[in-house]
Amino acid sequence: MKSPKLTMNKKTAPQSSFSLNGLIIPGIIFSWFILFSYACSSGKPQKSSEELPYELIEIPITYPYLSDYISKFEIASTDSGDIMVAYNHWMTSLDFFDITHKKPSHSVPLAQDGPDRIPDIRTFSIDDSSIVMQSRSDFIRINLNANILSKMSVNRIVDSVYRYDQIENYTIFHYGATLGNYVSSDYSTESKQFLHYVYPEKGNFDLDYLGVIGASFNLEDSSTTFIPIRYPEILKQKNYGSLSCANFIQNGDLIIYNFPFSSNVYTYHIKTGKQKEYNPQSAFTRNEAKPMDQKQASPEDQFNYDRCALRFGKLYYIKKHNIYMRVHYDTREDFEKDRDSFMMLLNERFEPIAEYQLPDNFGYPDCTESDVYFTVVEKNNDDSYLRLAKIDLEALL
Repeated sequence: MKSPKLTMNKKTAPQSSFSLNGLIIPGIIFSWFILFSYACSSGKPQKSSEELPYELIEIPITYPYLSDYISKFEIASTDSGDIMVAYNHWMTSLDFFDITHKKPSHSVPLAQDGPDRIPDIRTFSIDDSSIVMQSRSDFIRINLNANILSKMSVNRIVDSVYRYDQIENYTIFHYGATLGNYVSSDYSTESKQFLHYVYPEKGNFDLDYLGVIGASFNLEDSSTTFIPIRYPEILKQKNYGSLSCANFIQNGDLIIYNFPFSSNVYTYHIKTGKQKEYNPQSAFTRNEAKPMDQKQASPEDQFNYDRCALRFGKLYYIKKHNIYMRVHYDTREDFEKDRDSFMMLLNERFEPIAEYQLPDNFGYPDCTESDVYFTVVEKNNDDSYLRLAKIDLEALL
């Protein structure tokens, strides 16, 4: 892990020692220059991973539970404490864990044939007494016994995209390299809808046309509503691969989104249609990814770029503290190598509150209304524990 440079939050400029006639004004100018430079650097709260306060939670497990569920898990708060639901790809089941009491709860197998068949889960969310999920073919709602309550075909959604834009080149699928662990969708327990990106079917943007960035899908009535925001003009000249797919979250009447190639954050008010742009800057890395070298890239080039480029993740809203959290990942030369990752906390105006480099063994994040968690994967793990890190937000705020 790279050793981050620690920038102090409070700086004072050294006093000028110039007192000779003719040197007073240059001394004052020099002092003001130093003060201005320090003030600019102190505007970015930057911390090393050794300073990040967190509680390590170890849950003893045995077969068939896993010690690492990659990114396919969800953490939620219940009356009896926090729970984790994770997709076990070896057993094709949903595994339940009691985080508060540090123990596995139970597993629910997912049907692989018949009317309740659920193949290839890409992402899912907990919604009261049900679970909503996205597979490659459907958006699905199931009960806690894995019985399907409702289903919405992805093919129907693709048809809706074609009809909306009246041009057959936009879809909810990403062309070329798979998005893997970066599936960009969000389910709102308030609106009961999925938000998902809409992307050019051939993987590049038409020079004369930019489609909408996403749509919301309602599982209750199988309706589709498109977000009336077009992709940014920069994508006509620069190719960012899957980093062009928008990340979404919903907070009341506000749709909050970002593009993984940039640190910028955008909001869209559903009722008024008002849009705003914010520019929270990282103190550790660049704030915009370098585009691919060529406009048209081979699937192999896209695969390597998608996994090695600077990438800004979606935002999470922590309701108790009225703050947002985002993780971003620095560049790397080889996708098989580890890379540095960083957590930023932002206020309601999307201004940075604090930024920390994360420990090397931290994996993917998730948030409840009051807490931030990360999976923890130790090297040479004996697979006898599921490990989580619970960030001490009270200490940070």
